[in-house]
Amino acid sequence: MKAKRLISVVLIFALACVNWSCTKAVTVKSNTPKHPKELVGEKIVGITTVKGAEIPFDEPGGKLAGTTIIANVAKESRSFPLSDVQHVWMEKRKLTTGAKVGIVAGAAVVAIIVVAAISLSKRSAPIVSPSPSTGKQSSCPFVYSWDGSQFCLDGEPYGGAIARGLARDDWSELRHLRDINGEYRVLMTNEADETQHTDLAELWVADHPAGVRVVADGSGRLIGLSNLQRLLKAQEKTGRDLTTWLDAKDRRIWEPEPVPDAAGSLQHEIILTFPKPAAAKDAWLVSNMATGAWGSQIVKDMVSLLGRDANAWLESLDKNFLRATSVYQWVNREETLRLKVDVEESSGWRTQGSFSGGGPIIAEDRVVPIDVSGVSGDRLRLRVRPPCGFWAINSFEIAYDSVGAVPFTRISAESARTSDGTDVLKELASANGAYYTMPTIGDAAELRFRAPIRRPAMERTFFLHTAGWYQIHLGVGGEPDQRAFNEVLNTPGAIVRFTEAQYDAWKHSNR
Repeated sequence: MKAKRLISVVLIFALACVNWSCTKAVTVKSNTPKHPKELVGEKIVGITTVKGAEIPFDEPGGKLAGTTIIANVAKESRSFPLSDVQHVWMEKRKLTTGAKVGIVAGAAVVAIIVVAAISLSKRSAPIVSPSPSTGKQSSCPFVYSWDGSQFCLDGEPYGGAIARGLARDDWSELRHLRDINGEYRVLMTNEADETQHTDLAELWVADHPAGVRVVADGSGRLIGLSNLQRLLKAQEKTGRDLTTWLDAKDRRIWEPEPVPDAAGSLQHEIILTFPKPAAAKDAWLVSNMATGAWGSQIVKDMVSLLGRDANAWLESLDKNFLRATSVYQWVNREETLRLKVDVEESSGWRTQGSFSGGGPIIAEDRVVPIDVSGVSGDRLRLRVRPPCGFWAINSFEIAYDSVGAVPFTRISAESARTSDGTDVLKELASANGAYYTMPTIGDAAELRFRAPIRRPAMERTFFLHTAGWYQIHLGVGGEPDQRAFNEVLNTPGAIVRFTEAQYDAWKHSNR
Protein backbone atom coordinates (compact mmCIF):
# COMPACT_ATOMS: atom_id res chain seq x y z
CA MET A 1 0.00 0.00 0.00
CA LYS A 2 1.30 3.45 -0.86
CA ALA A 3 2.47 5.29 2.25
CA LYS A 4 0.41 8.27 3.32
CA ARG A 5 1.73 11.22 5.27
CA LEU A 6 1.44 11.92 8.97
CA ILE A 7 1.82 15.60 9.76
CA SER A 8 3.51 16.40 13.05
CA VAL A 9 4.68 19.72 14.41
CA VAL A 10 8.15 18.57 15.32
CA LEU A 11 10.57 21.37 14.51
CA ILE A 12 10.68 25.15 14.37
CA PHE A 13 13.70 26.92 12.86
CA ALA A 14 14.66 30.58 12.73
CA LEU A 15 17.07 30.99 9.83
CA ALA A 16 18.41 34.49 9.40
CA CYS A 17 19.99 33.57 6.07
CA VAL A 18 16.61 32.98 4.45
CA ASN A 19 14.89 36.09 3.14
CA TRP A 20 11.33 34.91 3.64
CA SER A 21 10.85 37.22 6.65
CA CYS A 22 11.94 37.81 10.19
CA THR A 23 11.13 34.66 12.12
CA LYS A 24 9.65 33.80 15.48
CA ALA A 25 8.83 30.39 16.86
CA VAL A 26 5.29 29.32 17.60
CA THR A 27 4.18 25.85 18.59
CA VAL A 28 0.78 24.37 17.84
CA LYS A 29 -0.32 23.23 21.28
CA SER A 30 -2.59 20.22 21.45
CA ASN A 31 -2.92 17.35 23.86
CA THR A 32 -4.67 15.14 21.33
CA PRO A 33 -4.06 14.55 17.61
CA LYS A 34 -6.26 16.58 15.29
CA HIS A 35 -7.27 16.44 11.65
CA PRO A 36 -5.42 18.71 9.19
CA LYS A 37 -8.53 20.89 9.00
CA GLU A 38 -6.82 22.65 11.92
CA LEU A 39 -4.37 23.98 9.32
CA VAL A 40 -7.13 25.36 7.11
CA GLY A 41 -6.91 29.14 7.15
CA GLU A 42 -3.22 29.17 8.05
CA LYS A 43 -0.91 31.17 5.81
CA ILE A 44 1.36 28.57 4.20
CA VAL A 45 4.34 30.47 2.78
CA GLY A 46 6.19 27.57 1.20
CA ILE A 47 7.27 23.95 1.32
CA THR A 48 10.34 21.77 1.14
CA THR A 49 9.74 18.64 -0.91
CA VAL A 50 10.98 15.15 -0.06
CA LYS A 51 13.47 15.57 -2.94
CA GLY A 52 14.93 18.70 -1.32
CA ALA A 53 13.34 21.42 -3.46
CA GLU A 54 12.51 24.68 -1.68
CA ILE A 55 9.32 26.21 -3.07
CA PRO A 56 8.21 29.63 -1.76
CA PHE A 57 4.59 30.57 -2.46
CA ASP A 58 3.25 33.80 -3.88
CA GLU A 59 1.09 36.03 -1.69
CA PRO A 60 -1.31 35.41 -0.06
CA GLY A 61 0.23 31.97 0.47
CA GLY A 62 -1.03 28.43 0.03
CA LYS A 63 -3.90 26.54 1.57
CA LEU A 64 -4.56 22.95 2.56
CA ALA A 65 -7.34 21.16 0.69
CA GLY A 66 -7.74 17.61 1.98
CA THR A 67 -4.30 16.05 1.61
CA THR A 68 -3.07 18.56 -0.99
CA ILE A 69 -1.55 22.02 -0.68
CA ILE A 70 -2.68 24.48 -3.35
CA ALA A 71 -0.72 27.67 -4.03
CA ASN A 72 0.54 30.05 -6.70
CA VAL A 73 4.24 29.72 -7.49
CA ALA A 74 5.70 32.40 -9.78
CA LYS A 75 2.08 33.36 -10.67
CA GLU A 76 1.24 29.80 -11.73
CA SER A 77 -1.31 27.67 -9.86
CA ARG A 78 0.29 24.52 -8.41
CA SER A 79 -0.82 21.63 -6.21
CA PHE A 80 1.40 19.54 -3.95
CA PRO A 81 0.26 16.21 -2.44
CA LEU A 82 1.39 15.84 1.16
CA SER A 83 3.12 12.60 0.14
CA ASP A 84 5.62 14.79 -1.78
CA VAL A 85 6.19 17.26 1.08
CA GLN A 86 8.93 17.10 3.70
CA HIS A 87 8.24 20.40 5.50
CA VAL A 88 5.41 22.92 5.35
CA TRP A 89 6.26 26.51 6.27
CA MET A 90 3.55 28.73 7.78
CA GLU A 91 3.56 32.34 8.89
CA LYS A 92 1.86 33.72 11.97
CA ARG A 93 1.72 37.23 13.37
CA LYS A 94 0.81 38.52 16.80
CA LEU A 95 1.31 41.56 19.00
CA THR A 96 3.06 41.65 22.35
CA THR A 97 0.96 42.70 25.34
CA GLY A 98 2.97 44.99 27.61
CA ALA A 99 1.81 46.50 30.89
CA LYS A 100 3.05 49.32 33.18
CA VAL A 101 6.68 49.49 32.01
CA GLY A 102 9.02 47.17 30.20
CA ILE A 103 7.75 45.34 27.13
CA VAL A 104 6.10 47.69 24.67
CA ALA A 105 2.50 46.76 23.91
CA GLY A 106 1.68 46.39 20.25
CA ALA A 107 5.19 45.41 19.12
CA ALA A 108 4.96 43.18 16.06
CA VAL A 109 6.16 39.59 16.22
CA VAL A 110 6.38 37.62 12.98
CA ALA A 111 6.25 33.84 13.12
CA ILE A 112 7.50 31.26 10.66
CA ILE A 113 6.76 27.72 11.78
CA VAL A 114 7.61 24.52 10.03
CA VAL A 115 5.49 21.40 10.00
CA ALA A 116 7.46 18.26 9.22
CA ALA A 117 5.80 15.45 7.31
CA ILE A 118 6.61 12.04 8.78
CA SER A 119 5.81 8.94 6.74
CA LEU A 120 3.22 6.54 8.13
CA SER A 121 1.83 3.59 6.21
CA LYS A 122 -1.81 2.49 6.10
CA ARG A 123 -3.12 5.90 7.17
CA SER A 124 -6.24 7.15 5.43
CA ALA A 125 -5.79 10.76 6.51
CA PRO A 126 -3.04 12.86 8.10
CA ILE A 127 -3.29 14.13 11.65
CA VAL A 128 -1.56 16.81 13.68
CA SER A 129 0.31 16.19 16.91
CA PRO A 130 3.02 18.45 18.29
CA SER A 131 4.95 15.93 20.34
CA PRO A 132 5.36 12.21 20.89
CA SER A 133 4.11 12.13 24.44
CA THR A 134 2.09 14.88 26.06
CA GLY A 135 1.59 17.06 22.99
CA LYS A 136 3.25 19.96 24.81
CA GLN A 137 6.44 21.48 23.51
CA SER A 138 9.48 21.09 25.74
CA SER A 139 12.19 23.58 24.98
CA CYS A 140 14.20 26.38 26.60
CA PRO A 141 13.81 30.15 26.93
CA PHE A 142 13.28 31.94 23.63
CA VAL A 143 15.45 34.99 22.91
CA TYR A 144 14.25 37.69 20.50
CA SER A 145 16.13 40.63 18.98
CA TRP A 146 14.53 43.99 18.19
CA ASP A 147 15.29 44.89 14.56
CA GLY A 148 13.68 48.32 14.71
CA SER A 149 10.15 47.25 13.88
CA GLN A 150 9.57 43.80 15.41
CA PHE A 151 11.04 41.16 17.69
CA CYS A 152 12.70 38.30 15.81
CA LEU A 153 13.53 34.92 17.29
CA ASP A 154 17.31 34.45 17.45
CA GLY A 155 18.18 32.12 20.31
CA GLU A 156 17.19 29.23 22.53
CA PRO A 157 19.86 28.91 25.22
CA TYR A 158 21.00 26.04 27.47
CA GLY A 159 19.07 23.26 25.76
CA GLY A 160 19.19 19.97 27.62
CA ALA A 161 19.89 21.58 31.01
CA ILE A 162 16.80 19.98 32.59
CA ALA A 163 18.03 20.22 36.19
CA ARG A 164 19.98 22.72 38.26
CA GLY A 165 22.78 20.17 38.47
CA LEU A 166 23.01 20.33 34.66
CA ALA A 167 22.92 24.15 34.42
CA ARG A 168 25.24 25.57 31.81
CA ASP A 169 26.32 28.65 29.88
CA ASP A 170 25.29 29.35 26.31
CA TRP A 171 26.08 31.87 23.60
CA SER A 172 23.27 32.75 21.18
CA GLU A 173 24.09 34.79 18.10
CA LEU A 174 21.60 37.65 17.70
CA ARG A 175 21.44 38.00 13.93
CA HIS A 176 18.57 40.48 13.85
CA LEU A 177 19.73 42.85 16.60
CA ARG A 178 19.97 46.50 15.53
CA ASP A 179 21.14 49.70 17.19
CA ILE A 180 18.05 51.89 17.58
CA ASN A 181 18.88 55.32 19.03
CA GLY A 182 21.97 53.95 20.73
CA GLU A 183 20.13 51.05 22.37
CA TYR A 184 19.76 47.31 21.90
CA ARG A 185 16.59 45.53 23.01
CA VAL A 186 16.33 41.81 23.75
CA LEU A 187 13.21 39.89 24.77
CA MET A 188 13.27 36.63 26.76
CA THR A 189 10.08 34.56 26.92
CA ASN A 190 8.75 31.25 28.21
CA GLU A 191 6.68 29.53 25.53
CA ALA A 192 7.02 25.96 26.76
CA ASP A 193 5.46 23.75 29.41
CA GLU A 194 8.30 24.20 31.90
CA THR A 195 9.81 26.55 34.49
CA GLN A 196 12.88 28.39 33.21
CA HIS A 197 15.64 29.72 35.47
CA THR A 198 18.14 32.24 34.07
CA ASP A 199 21.08 33.33 36.22
CA LEU A 200 22.84 35.62 33.74
CA ALA A 201 22.06 37.50 30.54
CA GLU A 202 24.73 39.80 29.11
CA LEU A 203 25.46 41.07 25.63
CA TRP A 204 28.74 40.36 23.85
CA VAL A 205 29.55 42.79 21.02
CA ALA A 206 32.34 41.74 18.63
CA ASP A 207 33.66 44.27 16.10
CA HIS A 208 35.66 42.65 13.32
CA PRO A 209 36.84 43.20 9.72
CA ALA A 210 34.35 42.79 6.92
CA GLY A 211 34.26 39.30 5.48
CA VAL A 212 35.09 37.63 8.78
CA ARG A 213 32.43 35.33 10.17
CA VAL A 214 32.35 35.07 13.96
CA VAL A 215 31.14 31.79 15.48
CA ALA A 216 31.05 30.69 19.12
CA ASP A 217 32.55 27.38 20.11
CA GLY A 218 31.23 25.16 22.89
CA SER A 219 33.15 27.04 25.59
CA GLY A 220 32.17 30.54 24.57
CA ARG A 221 35.29 31.45 22.63
CA LEU A 222 34.47 33.62 19.61
CA ILE A 223 36.39 32.45 16.53
CA GLY A 224 36.81 34.59 13.42
CA LEU A 225 36.74 32.66 10.13
CA SER A 226 37.02 33.58 6.47
CA ASN A 227 36.76 31.80 3.13
CA LEU A 228 34.35 29.13 4.36
CA GLN A 229 33.86 26.33 1.87
CA ARG A 230 30.82 24.18 1.23
CA LEU A 231 30.58 20.43 1.20
CA LEU A 232 31.68 18.51 -1.86
CA LYS A 233 29.61 15.53 -0.80
CA ALA A 234 27.63 14.12 2.13
CA GLN A 235 26.68 10.47 2.02
CA GLU A 236 25.09 8.04 4.46
CA LYS A 237 26.65 4.61 4.94
CA THR A 238 23.57 3.19 3.20
CA GLY A 239 24.64 5.06 0.06
CA ARG A 240 22.01 7.80 0.19
CA ASP A 241 23.34 11.16 -0.99
CA LEU A 242 22.62 13.94 1.55
CA THR A 243 24.61 16.71 -0.11
CA THR A 244 21.51 18.68 -1.08
CA TRP A 245 20.32 18.61 2.52
CA LEU A 246 23.57 19.53 4.27
CA ASP A 247 25.57 21.82 1.98
CA ALA A 248 24.02 25.18 2.89
CA LYS A 249 22.01 27.03 5.53
CA ASP A 250 18.61 26.94 3.93
CA ARG A 251 15.22 25.28 4.37
CA ARG A 252 16.43 21.79 3.61
CA ILE A 253 16.78 20.22 7.04
CA TRP A 254 17.90 16.63 7.57
CA GLU A 255 15.71 15.21 10.33
CA PRO A 256 14.72 11.62 9.56
CA GLU A 257 12.12 9.75 11.53
CA PRO A 258 13.41 7.48 14.34
CA VAL A 259 13.29 4.13 12.56
CA PRO A 260 16.06 1.69 11.54
CA ASP A 261 17.82 2.31 8.26
CA ALA A 262 18.00 -0.17 5.38
CA ALA A 263 20.68 -2.12 7.22
CA GLY A 264 18.62 -2.24 10.43
CA SER A 265 20.82 0.26 12.28
CA LEU A 266 19.42 2.88 14.69
CA GLN A 267 22.52 5.06 14.35
CA HIS A 268 23.13 6.99 11.16
CA GLU A 269 26.63 7.37 9.77
CA ILE A 270 27.33 10.31 7.48
CA ILE A 271 30.61 10.90 5.65
CA LEU A 272 31.31 14.57 4.88
CA THR A 273 33.82 15.35 2.12
CA PHE A 274 35.46 18.77 1.78
CA PRO A 275 38.25 20.17 -0.39
CA LYS A 276 41.57 20.51 1.46
CA PRO A 277 44.54 22.70 0.56
CA ALA A 278 47.73 20.65 0.36
CA ALA A 279 49.56 22.65 3.05
CA ALA A 280 46.63 22.90 5.47
CA LYS A 281 47.33 21.81 9.05
CA ASP A 282 44.33 23.31 10.83
CA ALA A 283 40.67 23.62 9.96
CA TRP A 284 37.44 24.74 11.61
CA LEU A 285 34.21 22.83 11.03
CA VAL A 286 31.08 24.98 11.32
CA SER A 287 27.71 23.31 11.80
CA ASN A 288 24.19 24.66 11.81
CA MET A 289 22.04 22.17 13.72
CA ALA A 290 19.59 21.63 16.55
CA THR A 291 18.47 18.86 18.83
CA GLY A 292 15.78 16.87 17.07
CA ALA A 293 12.30 17.65 18.34
CA TRP A 294 11.52 13.97 18.83
CA GLY A 295 14.74 13.48 20.78
CA SER A 296 13.99 16.42 23.07
CA GLN A 297 10.67 14.85 23.97
CA ILE A 298 12.22 11.41 24.44
CA VAL A 299 14.46 12.82 27.18
CA LYS A 300 11.27 13.83 28.95
CA ASP A 301 9.76 10.38 28.39
CA MET A 302 12.96 8.79 29.68
CA VAL A 303 12.85 10.75 32.95
CA SER A 304 9.14 9.99 33.26
CA LEU A 305 10.04 6.30 33.64
CA LEU A 306 10.89 7.23 37.24
CA GLY A 307 7.22 8.00 37.92
CA ARG A 308 6.64 9.78 41.21
CA ASP A 309 10.42 9.76 41.88
CA ALA A 310 11.28 11.69 38.70
CA ASN A 311 11.39 15.18 40.18
CA ALA A 312 13.40 14.01 43.18
CA TRP A 313 15.93 12.38 40.86
CA LEU A 314 16.30 15.60 38.84
CA GLU A 315 16.76 17.63 42.03
CA SER A 316 19.42 15.20 43.27
CA LEU A 317 21.68 15.98 40.31
CA ASP A 318 22.56 19.28 41.98
CA LYS A 319 24.21 17.56 44.94
CA ASN A 320 25.01 14.03 43.77
CA PHE A 321 28.20 14.36 41.73
CA LEU A 322 28.30 10.72 40.67
CA ARG A 323 24.70 10.81 39.47
CA ALA A 324 25.29 13.99 37.47
CA THR A 325 28.46 12.45 36.02
CA SER A 326 26.46 9.43 34.83
CA VAL A 327 24.21 11.78 32.86
CA TYR A 328 27.18 13.48 31.18
CA GLN A 329 28.65 10.07 30.37
CA TRP A 330 25.32 9.04 28.83
CA VAL A 331 25.23 12.19 26.68
CA ASN A 332 28.77 11.65 25.42
CA ARG A 333 28.47 7.90 24.90
CA GLU A 334 25.12 7.91 23.11
CA GLU A 335 25.67 11.23 21.30
CA THR A 336 22.15 12.32 22.19
CA LEU A 337 22.98 15.94 23.08
CA ARG A 338 26.62 16.02 21.94
CA LEU A 339 27.60 14.87 18.44
CA LYS A 340 31.18 13.70 17.89
CA VAL A 341 33.25 14.54 14.82
CA ASP A 342 35.74 11.97 13.47
CA VAL A 343 38.55 12.73 11.02
CA GLU A 344 39.83 10.14 8.55
CA GLU A 345 43.61 9.93 8.74
CA SER A 346 46.04 7.45 7.21
CA SER A 347 45.79 5.33 10.37
CA GLY A 348 41.97 5.38 10.44
CA TRP A 349 39.25 7.46 12.06
CA ARG A 350 40.09 9.73 15.00
CA THR A 351 37.60 11.71 17.12
CA GLN A 352 38.63 15.36 17.25
CA GLY A 353 35.76 17.17 18.91
CA SER A 354 32.02 17.39 19.31
CA PHE A 355 29.07 19.73 18.82
CA SER A 356 26.77 20.42 21.74
CA GLY A 357 23.05 20.23 21.16
CA GLY A 358 20.84 23.25 21.59
CA GLY A 359 17.11 23.47 21.88
CA PRO A 360 14.80 21.82 19.36
CA ILE A 361 13.48 25.13 18.08
CA ILE A 362 16.50 27.05 16.81
CA ALA A 363 19.32 25.77 14.62
CA GLU A 364 22.46 27.60 15.73
CA ASP A 365 26.00 27.82 14.39
CA ARG A 366 28.81 26.15 16.33
CA VAL A 367 32.47 25.60 15.44
CA VAL A 368 34.87 22.76 16.22
CA PRO A 369 38.64 23.03 15.54
CA ILE A 370 40.03 20.18 13.43
CA ASP A 371 43.67 19.05 13.19
CA VAL A 372 44.17 18.01 9.57
CA SER A 373 47.94 17.53 9.71
CA GLY A 374 47.42 13.76 9.53
CA VAL A 375 45.23 13.97 6.42
CA SER A 376 46.93 13.40 3.07
CA GLY A 377 45.68 14.41 -0.35
CA ASP A 378 43.33 17.19 -1.42
CA ARG A 379 40.21 15.85 0.28
CA LEU A 380 39.13 15.98 3.92
CA ARG A 381 36.71 13.28 5.06
CA LEU A 382 34.82 13.69 8.31
CA ARG A 383 32.30 11.41 9.97
CA VAL A 384 29.32 12.05 12.23
CA ARG A 385 27.07 9.33 13.65
CA PRO A 386 23.81 10.83 14.92
CA PRO A 387 21.48 8.43 16.74
CA CYS A 388 17.99 8.13 15.28
CA GLY A 389 15.60 10.88 16.33
CA PHE A 390 18.04 13.12 18.19
CA TRP A 391 19.39 15.57 15.61
CA ALA A 392 18.10 18.03 13.01
CA ILE A 393 21.02 19.12 10.82
CA ASN A 394 20.94 21.98 8.37
CA SER A 395 24.52 22.43 7.13
CA PHE A 396 28.25 21.90 7.49
CA GLU A 397 31.02 24.21 6.25
CA ILE A 398 34.81 24.18 6.58
CA ALA A 399 37.34 27.00 6.95
CA TYR A 400 41.11 26.85 6.73
CA ASP A 401 41.62 30.57 7.37
CA SER A 402 41.08 32.04 10.83
CA VAL A 403 41.93 35.30 12.57
CA GLY A 404 41.78 33.40 15.85
CA ALA A 405 39.87 34.49 18.91
CA VAL A 406 37.89 37.67 18.27
CA PRO A 407 37.92 40.33 21.01
CA PHE A 408 34.55 41.57 22.21
CA THR A 409 32.93 44.06 24.55
CA ARG A 410 30.91 42.62 27.41
CA ILE A 411 27.82 44.73 28.17
CA SER A 412 25.48 44.40 31.14
CA ALA A 413 21.85 45.37 30.73
CA GLU A 414 20.82 48.87 31.80
CA SER A 415 17.29 47.66 32.51
CA ALA A 416 15.45 44.35 32.70
CA ARG A 417 11.71 44.38 33.36
CA THR A 418 8.94 41.84 33.03
CA SER A 419 5.63 42.50 31.30
CA ASP A 420 4.05 43.51 34.62
CA GLY A 421 6.85 45.97 35.37
CA THR A 422 8.90 43.91 37.82
CA ASP A 423 12.58 44.85 37.87
CA VAL A 424 14.71 41.71 37.39
CA LEU A 425 18.02 43.42 36.60
CA LYS A 426 19.68 42.14 39.77
CA GLU A 427 18.78 38.55 38.93
CA LEU A 428 20.23 38.76 35.42
CA ALA A 429 23.26 41.01 36.00
CA SER A 430 25.64 38.28 37.16
CA ALA A 431 25.87 34.52 37.69
CA ASN A 432 25.28 34.64 41.43
CA GLY A 433 22.56 32.04 41.91
CA ALA A 434 19.80 34.67 42.10
CA TYR A 435 17.76 33.33 39.18
CA TYR A 436 15.13 35.13 37.16
CA THR A 437 12.42 32.46 37.04
CA MET A 438 9.69 32.13 34.41
CA PRO A 439 7.26 29.46 35.69
CA THR A 440 4.43 29.78 33.18
CA ILE A 441 3.86 30.11 29.46
CA GLY A 442 3.67 33.80 28.59
CA ASP A 443 6.23 35.01 31.14
CA ALA A 444 8.62 37.50 29.55
CA ALA A 445 11.25 40.10 30.30
CA GLU A 446 12.76 42.78 28.11
CA LEU A 447 16.41 43.73 28.49
CA ARG A 448 17.91 46.97 27.21
CA PHE A 449 21.60 47.52 26.56
CA ARG A 450 23.53 50.70 25.74
CA ALA A 451 25.27 50.34 22.36
CA PRO A 452 29.05 50.87 22.42
CA ILE A 453 30.67 53.23 19.93
CA ARG A 454 31.35 51.50 16.63
CA ARG A 455 34.91 51.08 15.39
CA PRO A 456 35.47 52.58 11.92
CA ALA A 457 35.31 50.19 8.94
CA MET A 458 34.36 47.26 11.16
CA GLU A 459 31.34 44.96 11.10
CA ARG A 460 29.56 43.91 14.27
CA THR A 461 28.33 40.52 15.52
CA PHE A 462 26.28 40.02 18.69
CA PHE A 463 25.94 37.15 21.15
CA LEU A 464 23.77 36.88 24.23
CA HIS A 465 25.70 35.07 26.95
CA THR A 466 23.30 33.32 29.30
CA ALA A 467 23.54 30.79 32.09
CA GLY A 468 20.69 28.73 33.46
CA TRP A 469 18.54 25.62 33.43
CA TYR A 470 14.90 24.65 33.07
CA GLN A 471 12.53 22.38 34.94
CA ILE A 472 10.28 20.27 32.74
CA HIS A 473 6.71 19.86 33.98
CA LEU A 474 6.41 16.11 34.13
CA GLY A 475 3.04 15.73 35.81
CA VAL A 476 3.89 12.10 36.47
CA GLY A 477 3.02 9.77 39.30
CA GLY A 478 2.70 6.09 39.85
CA GLU A 479 5.26 3.40 40.36
CA PRO A 480 8.78 4.13 39.10
CA ASP A 481 10.21 1.70 36.55
CA GLN A 482 13.73 1.89 37.89
CA ARG A 483 14.89 -1.14 35.91
CA ALA A 484 13.83 0.35 32.57
CA PHE A 485 15.32 3.73 33.48
CA ASN A 486 18.66 2.19 34.50
CA GLU A 487 18.80 0.22 31.27
CA VAL A 488 18.22 3.33 29.13
CA LEU A 489 20.78 5.33 31.10
CA ASN A 490 23.51 2.72 31.44
CA THR A 491 23.25 0.27 28.52
CA PRO A 492 24.93 1.35 25.27
CA GLY A 493 22.35 1.78 22.50
CA ALA A 494 19.34 1.40 24.81
CA ILE A 495 18.18 5.00 24.34
CA VAL A 496 17.75 4.64 20.56
CA ARG A 497 15.88 1.37 21.03
CA PHE A 498 13.66 3.17 23.55
CA THR A 499 13.18 6.00 21.05
CA GLU A 500 12.19 3.60 18.28
CA ALA A 501 9.73 1.82 20.59
CA GLN A 502 8.13 5.11 21.68
CA TYR A 503 7.82 6.26 18.09
CA ASP A 504 6.34 2.95 16.98
CA ALA A 505 3.81 3.05 19.82
CA TRP A 506 2.89 6.63 18.91
CA LYS A 507 2.34 5.66 15.27
CA HIS A 508 0.13 2.71 16.18
CA SER A 509 -1.93 4.81 18.59
CA ASN A 510 -2.76 7.14 15.71
CA ARG A 511 -3.79 4.49 13.17
